[in-house]
Amino acid sequence: MRFLAITAAALLLSGAAQAAIIVNGSFESGINPPGANFSTLGAGNANITGWTIGGGGIDWIGTFWEASDGLRSLDMTAITAGSISQSFATVIGQRYVISFDIAGNPSPSGGPTLKSLDVSVNSSGLANYTFDTAGFTRANMGWIGKSYSFIANSTTSNLAFVSNNGFASGPALDNVTISVPEASTWAMMIMGFGLVGTALRRRQRFVAA
Repeated sequence: MRFLAITAAALLLSGAAQAAIIVNGSFESGINPPGANFSTLGAGNANITGWTIGGGGIDWIGTFWEASDGLRSLDMTAITAGSISQSFATVIGQRYVISFDIAGNPSPSGGPTLKSLDVSVNSSGLANYTFDTAGFTRANMGWIGKSYSFIANSTTSNLAFVSNNGFASGPALDNVTISVPEASTWAMMIMGFGLVGTALRRRQRFVAA
């Protein structure tokens, strides 16, 4: 019975941790998605499903340039530096890893080639990521994968991406996902509990005989 209780607790915790999801992480769905070019969305605009737009707004990119995943992505600076955020359920004490792809608007008139993006959760643990657009084009954006990890301190966490480029061309963002790296550890623990339980039952049967 004790083994069953431990296994059940592990499964429940693992299942709760796995419940954390990022909605519309590739920015594919929403109201009036852009086609061949892009849509400029200001702070408070709710056109992109799951995301809240802030700061100076963002550009929702269609086929204007090569996306990392799907057909759409974001330029995190519209006229001035913008931001996006999303809240999701988390388990206190659980570590999560946010993965995302970053590039930059390669426009030659878009200010400095070095694009800068901040990532934080619940307005803390800020981390900065940069991308140099030199040598890249709209047909070859040079997307690279990045990751950001945090330990949840509440049952709801708010993820935010904030541009540091104030000119009209900023860092590009796509393919935002979340994972729980400890999930495999829980699976190994449960397997271990099962082996221990089997060994104990065999020993008990042997003693009884």
